Amino acid sequence: MTDATSSDLSFEQLAVLRQQTERVSEQLAQRLRSHLNALSPILAPRRVFGRYVGSKETVARADEAYAQLSERYRTVCGKPFEFRGELDDEALAAMEHGLEIYPCEYSHDIGGKQIAIARPFEWWLTFRCDYTPAEMRNLLGGKGERRVAAMRHFVVNALATQIVLERAAGAQTLLADLRYSLGSEPPPGLGKLTMAVVRLPVKSVRPADNLIQTATQFSGVPAFIELIDTGAVAGMVDPFRNGVETAMGAAN
Repeated sequence: MTDATSSDLSFEQLAVLRQQTERVSEQLAQRLRSHLNALSPILAPRRVFGRYVGSKETVARADEAYAQLSERYRTVCGKPFEFRGELDDEALAAMEHGLEIYPCEYSHDIGGKQIAIARPFEWWLTFRCDYTPAEMRNLLGGKGERRVAAMRHFVVNALATQIVLERAAGAQTLLADLRYSLGSEPPPGLGKLTMAVVRLPVKSVRPADNLIQTATQFSGVPAFIELIDTGAVAGMVDPFRNGVETAMGAAN
């Protein structure tokens, strides 16, 4: 079995590992979307923000959730976004469009050139809107025409997603049982904004810079994906089985 951590990985082996990685990543992303779709009634913004997103139902602690969203928004709405500091009905209008995932990426310098590296088993999670995290990064970098309202929706949705997840303990438990872990971190190029991140316990590694450089020169695209750690896959444990075994041991 080819090991992505090997320093003498050939270009041919790299191609095989990349194909395996992309295939597994696509399958797991589809699995995650299916699970999120099943959980969408629990993770609907109206269950947390109530009348602030147009719901006619009375929702306990909706005022508190809205105040929390407003405070987080004020913290991030300055540079590089330069949005006005107060939320309004327009800013909350695009929150009921379901959840979407996007591959987590970071920037890696090779010989003075920035390469976008994707982490294949980690995804940004946010309520759906017009822009993706990568598109937002490009817009803030001066590439493309800025639609301020749509950009503000992206920021508000990203913040609202985290608040909804924080208040959905049952959904968190279900996701954990499905081997997902939730967190938050700032995407590159988006200032102080943080986004929800969902991860699976499948490890990936970044190969040597010379291999990445060769691959990106060959493709002509300054982007790469970390490779699945085949050794770690072979050693993956089953938390459910471990829990059963622990319970059996405690009963003796």
